[in-house]
Amino acid sequence: MLRMMSWGVLVGLVVVLLLANNAHGHPKAKPCDASPFRKDGRACGGAEAVSLELYAESLCPGCRAFTTGQLYGTWLLLGDIMNVTLVPYGNAQEKHDGDKWVFTCQHGPNECLGNLLQACLIHYLPNNADHVPIIYCMEAAENPVSAASQCAALLAPTLNWQQVETCANGTLGNQLMHSNAQLTDALNPPHKYVPWIVFNGAHTEEIQNKAMEALLPMVCSAYKVRTLYIPESKRYKTRVGNYWVPLYFSRPSLPQRLHQSLTPLKIPGPPLLQTDDQSDGCFSHYGHSI
Repeated sequence: MLRMMSWGVLVGLVVVLLLANNAHGHPKAKPCDASPFRKDGRACGGAEAVSLELYAESLCPGCRAFTTGQLYGTWLLLGDIMNVTLVPYGNAQEKHDGDKWVFTCQHGPNECLGNLLQACLIHYLPNNADHVPIIYCMEAAENPVSAASQCAALLAPTLNWQQVETCANGTLGNQLMHSNAQLTDALNPPHKYVPWIVFNGAHTEEIQNKAMEALLPMVCSAYKVRTLYIPESKRYKTRVGNYWVPLYFSRPSLPQRLHQSLTPLKIPGPPLLQTDDQSDGCFSHYGHSI
């Protein structure tokens, strides 16, 4: 059973994770120019980003466990090669009533509100880098709905929260949730439970089980790069084999350091942050593993 955190401890955890992320080279993806490599030296045309769609609901224990225990840690490490689509709706039902849709959620009205808040957050903050940390923060809190405004204030201080609440309680939120209902109902195969994971456009029981247990190596194995050129300005002073090792891949193991940072706070790190085994070889095509 996932142990939810108090607000004070949660703030500390989020700050630690984001500081580690920002300090150790998790750059935002940049547009590709005409050459096969971006100007920062990262591969541009060598591989498509790994796609992950998560169909979930805000108060589902299993959804919260996956978001906090697998998805967020993997995204922190590999977000530059991932496209994450979050679809808050899950096992809800809708019916048309006049000029609006009425939703019934599996875990009650509060879950419907949580779904609406998340849908509106994604609408106003469409980039993964902006909304994924807030939704992680919500799902890791004891009460995701109550924590929503505090998570947004911490992680997106320029966001107008009143606008988000207006969206959730108004026509826009109603339309966004109906769109999520349509996306969920259109799944092939049809979803039978949540969390429901679509990985690179496909869902099978094998994919679901692998993602639930060890998402990080799954993303690593799915992402293939033909080659990578490191410009002179980005080269580290040490060679590894026949490769120049860039600074942002020469760092010590990020999973281990994040786990060590969480231990003094008495917070159990997500499973993938408690071992280096899963990350071995993830960046082997660069000549060095993180």
